[in-house]
Amino acid sequence: MLRWLPALVLLGVLLLPAPAAAHDATTTARAQVTGTGVNVRVVLDLEYDLLMKSAWLYATAYDAKERAEQLRQLRLNRDAVVTYVTERFAVAYDDRPCAPSLTGDANVRPRDKKTYAVLTFAFACQGEPGGTHAISSALFPDAETFVHSTETLVRYDLGGERGSAVLVAESPTLKVGERAEPGSSGRIFLLGALLVPVALFPLLRRLRR
Repeated sequence: MLRWLPALVLLGVLLLPAPAAAHDATTTARAQVTGTGVNVRVVLDLEYDLLMKSAWLYATAYDAKERAEQLRQLRLNRDAVVTYVTERFAVAYDDRPCAPSLTGDANVRPRDKKTYAVLTFAFACQGEPGGTHAISSALFPDAETFVHSTETLVRYDLGGERGSAVLVAESPTLKVGERAEPGSSGRIFLLGALLVPVALFPLLRRLRR
């Protein structure tokens, strides 16, 4: 029995599943988010072939190289692509999910020597003015085994607030427009008023000398 032990160990190692992170490929999804209140517009840039693979489409879709054929495949597989994206990218308003809909046909454009699919979504939200938006992304997770460590770069202009953030698996949600605690602005003003005399006190002492 002992003489077969090395062979059994080797067989066991070969049968172990490969880890998802074994793939060296990574990707960056990009989201341009604009709007005010309940009306939000999101333009997503996603690697074309990765998107088509992740949506579990045939090789004729993700292997397409010519622009005309890529656009045709995006039209033919519109429902599958929209389902994949909207199950993994979401916008909420005051903790209520906004309803996404793809506006127009998807486009493609080159970026970083790769082809990206460009998808524009309108998110219909519900709520009162002055609420908080939450943007969440779980696009191209490690579990799909195509890539690892996906980042979603978000640039936003929502309700007059502008900025950018990188969403990752460990921190997948960005909140924009969080209300300050009642009285916080007053406390900040009071703190500033107290700190100014303290900072000037040494200068005043030197001037008196």
